[in-house]
Amino acid sequence: YQRRVHGDVEAYRFAFGDFGVGVTEEMVKANNARSKASQSRISSFTVGNLLGHSTRVKCICLSPNEKFYVSSSAKDATIVMYELRTGKEFLYFDGHEDTIIGAHFSNDGKHLATASRDNTLILWDTVIGKQIFVFEHERIVICCCFSRDGKYIVSGCQDKVCRVWSTKKGKELLAFKEHEGIITAVSYSTEGDHIVSASSDRTLKIWSATTGVCSLTITEHIGIVMACMYSFEGNFIVSNDEKVVNVWDVKQGRVSLRIPVDDVASQGKTDATKKRTWTICSCAPGPFSFYIVVACSDRSVYILHPQTGDVVISFFCKAAVYCLSSGLRETLTLGDAFGNIYVIRLR
Repeated sequence: YQRRVHGDVEAYRFAFGDFGVGVTEEMVKANNARSKASQSRISSFTVGNLLGHSTRVKCICLSPNEKFYVSSSAKDATIVMYELRTGKEFLYFDGHEDTIIGAHFSNDGKHLATASRDNTLILWDTVIGKQIFVFEHERIVICCCFSRDGKYIVSGCQDKVCRVWSTKKGKELLAFKEHEGIITAVSYSTEGDHIVSASSDRTLKIWSATTGVCSLTITEHIGIVMACMYSFEGNFIVSNDEKVVNVWDVKQGRVSLRIPVDDVASQGKTDATKKRTWTICSCAPGPFSFYIVVACSDRSVYILHPQTGDVVISFFCKAAVYCLSSGLRETLTLGDAFGNIYVIRLR
């Protein structure tokens, strides 16, 4: 199935039987190429689906080269790597003792980090599926993110602390303790010198990845901040609570765009009495990372223009999407509440 997109803002809808969404974020481009590439226009897109899980997809992550992805369900303590083209199982990562909540590939694709309810973060070798390090935490580990050079991992924990770990020595280097709620999402800046963290305390905090000094606390959200991500160029951050998606200008430290969920028309055939909420957000993949991707509880997924909020693409899923991952080239992987997995390719 394919539809053309004319210009930047004209939207197209489609309903696709078993449809869901998934997210990854790491991209390293040469500075002189990154700026030009990240503003490529979307001329078309395709959607496909792969064999998913019997229950809700809890986490999904696309490898940087877009040849593989990992995913697990809300009941899995094991995460599996699949071939993206065929959906066939490729490698098992077995070592956690409770549900895996988050996963992230290093930019070179050689390592995988997984966060779990068993209070650990595990660093894996993706060639043979072997554990390299197990990082112990005080409480449930909710999220994780590699630095762009792969030398560090930041984890977000239920104990309200973000920790920076060395991938070479397996040691904790830094603990950031300025949040007053559990950590829901973390993201490294493009240059690797700063980290943005989101929390149930309704704030985002931008802090030094080397000293832990907080340079900015953002208090514009009115609910639990559910996701945050630096753009691949590093010039903006996208984040969301249930009611609003915010785009933040990094240099000016302020909101450049607010997108209330009720300002975006529903694409789904949903009960008008049920409230609509945003579930997750991210940057679009590769050369399209200028755009942002957001999912809604009414089973719709949108690609939006980050300067105007206009809908560029929209599509309808069988269930609400709660996890999403962007690759380095053209691909998004998505996972929904019914266990469906979807692959979206932009051109």
